Amino acid sequence: MMMLKIIFLLMLSFNINANTLVLIGGGDRPKEALFAFLAAAKIGPIFVLPWGTDYPEESFSIIKSELQKLGASDIRCFCQEQFDAKDFSALSSAGGIYFPGGDQNKIMQRILKNKLKVLIRELYEKGVPIAGTSAGTAIQSNPMLTGVESETSEGLGLFDHFIVDQHFLVRNREGRLITALQQFPKHNGLGIDESMSVVVENSKKITALGPSVVCLYLRKKNNLKKIKLTNLQKIEL
Repeated sequence: MMMLKIIFLLMLSFNINANTLVLIGGGDRPKEALFAFLAAAKIGPIFVLPWGTDYPEESFSIIKSELQKLGASDIRCFCQEQFDAKDFSALSSAGGIYFPGGDQNKIMQRILKNKLKVLIRELYEKGVPIAGTSAGTAIQSNPMLTGVESETSEGLGLFDHFIVDQHFLVRNREGRLITALQQFPKHNGLGIDESMSVVVENSKKITALGPSVVCLYLRKKNNLKKIKLTNLQKIEL
């Protein structure tokens, strides 16, 4: 009962008409983050795209169960390798899109292979919320960290002018994020620890949710300013 009350009060502070990203750092998914995703969802099915793993059906089953417990009903999976015109049309009707974890390179390869990047960006700009866990979080920036040291490649770029990293404190990834930021001097950095999440509204407002820490690295003239956010803390960029 107390958790539901906290979630309800939290939702009152979000703008349901904003362009919304829900980014989870890996590990356990905070219920507040999943609820924020569902609260922002539009009319239409929730599509899960478990393209980072060799076990897409299993990945889908786990996130489907968690979303159903929070009240979602129409949750569908695109587990197949190849998209056709019918699939493209179906995804266009999405009320929300969720990317589970795995390998971010595999996810982006599938997106680019099926020419879905433009569609996903268009849906996001129309207010359809996008959420991700771990690798599904990494793809939201452009450039995207590939997982090999500070190497980067093409990502979705929904979180404009940011490079995003995940499992941040647990796997001691501050060094690789800062190194990547040195290669892209116009970008800021966001490091999300396991069991931690952020809700990003219009690429301007960031709200931290979960039991750990979110680390922001913001450009201030020629320096990076590090800011830590804990549960329910917010910042306007």
